[in-house]
Amino acid sequence: MKKLKLNQNGSHVLASVLVIVVVIVIGAVGWMVFGKSKDKSQNSSDNSGFVEWSFDGSTWSPQGEAPECEQPLAIASPMDVSQATSVLYPGQVRGGDFKAHGGIGIDDADNNELTVKAIRGAHLYQGSRYIEQGAVQYMFDFMDSCGIMYRYDHLATLSPEFQAFADQLPEPQVDDSRTTKFNEQPFIKEGTVIATAVGYSQPTVNAFFDLGVYDLRQPNAASQTEIYKTDQGRIQDKQQSFFAVCWFDLLPEPDRTTVKSLPPRGSENTSDYCQV
Repeated sequence: MKKLKLNQNGSHVLASVLVIVVVIVIGAVGWMVFGKSKDKSQNSSDNSGFVEWSFDGSTWSPQGEAPECEQPLAIASPMDVSQATSVLYPGQVRGGDFKAHGGIGIDDADNNELTVKAIRGAHLYQGSRYIEQGAVQYMFDFMDSCGIMYRYDHLATLSPEFQAFADQLPEPQVDDSRTTKFNEQPFIKEGTVIATAVGYSQPTVNAFFDLGVYDLRQPNAASQTEIYKTDQGRIQDKQQSFFAVCWFDLLPEPDRTTVKSLPPRGSENTSDYCQV
């Protein structure tokens, strides 16, 4: 009888071990599947899960159920800001025209080489390649499903990944920067290298790029002021000027302080969106 009792206990132990092993295997397989699914969603080359926002002439609206944006809103630095020597303030008149976007310049550069990165995870929405001052320039718009859009302009040399995207755009024409929506809107991770050179290298080096950030969820405070009801430059650019934000304030420290302390680049330090 004792021998039979020992065999029963041994069977119970063996069964318990088998159950534990099965649970571990199932859990591991499930975790791998979840991980691969998560990676696929984060690196998807198509627009699955993308909630596009559209402008009706007055407001931006999501074409589906948009997720909530994180609070407080934040962006990553577009470059190594220790290289920057000046800034363009978003929301000011430059060259006689109102500009909702800002920018960064490297005025003492020997060349126009500069690494520019994605400031937040978003879908590549539309772009343009055009000729200005004899050089091809690239512009890209990125759209977040929660309602944040940002634009880079005056990119000169693209990373291989973004050159492939640019090759899908119409052939560049002189001073024709009209944007074209991409057939697919791939998700671009924060920190992805977009360009390795900016601005112009000829006839003299002019190393700079434009950056505008727009909160499509609601008009900005500046849009409620009287000048936004009468100034044609601001009204004609409504889809950007009424929704632009001071992206200086969204940068992480210490880059935020560094950028806000830089002198203006060939313009006054005035802004409809930033406190200066």
